[in-house]
Amino acid sequence: MDWAQAKAALKATVHNTFALPALYTRAASGGASFPVTARVNNDVRTIGGSGSQGFMQIVADIPKLRIAVADMQGFKPQIEDRVDIPSENTTFVVRNVNPLDGAYFVVEVEVA
Repeated sequence: MDWAQAKAALKATVHNTFALPALYTRAASGGASFPVTARVNNDVRTIGGSGSQGFMQIVADIPKLRIAVADMQGFKPQIEDRVDIPSENTTFVVRNVNPLDGAYFVVEVEVA
């Protein structure tokens, strides 16, 4: 097993361990819904720049979901789609779609 295969196997183990059952609802296509598994992550993003008062930084906590490509029934996530995670009593709205992470879609979300 090479490094890429080992990394993919580890990601699959993490996803299978920590993913939560969710309901994915498309904003388009008549609002079609289907079950998926989603893993919730937070990404810390530092935004900053230089001004007359020196260097300023803002630290933003960006919630992300990782959703298995196999769960998406051939659809790609789109902005404004919704992901409901009943066990967290939370509905997320997709705000940005990041590049694939192996077998997982990575979407930046906000609470609806």
